[in-house]
Amino acid sequence: MRRLSKKWQLKVQFNLTDVGCSYCVAKFSNKDDYNHVLIEGPWLIDDHYFTVRFLCKIGSKSGKVIKINKTTTLAKRGRFTRLCIEINLSKSPLSKFWLKGRIWKIQYEGLR
Repeated sequence: MRRLSKKWQLKVQFNLTDVGCSYCVAKFSNKDDYNHVLIEGPWLIDDHYFTVRFLCKIGSKSGKVIKINKTTTLAKRGRFTRLCIEINLSKSPLSKFWLKGRIWKIQYEGLR
């Protein structure tokens, strides 16, 4: 986090959540910092590219993303993300999807 903060030259501290498989979620409290990181990338850190992706893009594979759970964005470490997604129940819900050479499983809660 220190290296990223220095590389990005952030004005305000940010949170980073490890969600496994070499993915993490960054939460910015400063909109200027967020826009800087998003627009100026990709970033090279220790000979590795660090690219910015959105949970909304992943969630949209299953339905319309309504919100990202606050627990997900506040967590220090984790192996999952929680999204509120509007899905069409007249169709079978998506159980998994392919992304970046890997199959990701989807677990649903509160289907009504």
